[in-house]
Amino acid sequence: MSNSNAKFRRSHQGAQEAGRRELISRSLQSAQHCLEDQDYGTAYAHYLLVLNLAPELKTSVKVSAL
Repeated sequence: MSNSNAKFRRSHQGAQEAGRRELISRSLQSAQHCLEDQDYGTAYAHYLLVLNLAPELKTSVKVSAL
């Protein structure tokens, strides 16, 4: 039983990580589109979400936003 639970947890964690990466990717895309449309407030909100979910992207997000 515990082996089954461990497999479920690993599978669930993998699905959560995949969902997190998808949300980060979509938020970055949305931020870029918002910048192109000069909707700076919404772009900023998307970037804040990305930085909250993936603080390790801070330097790369800064560079690509310029």
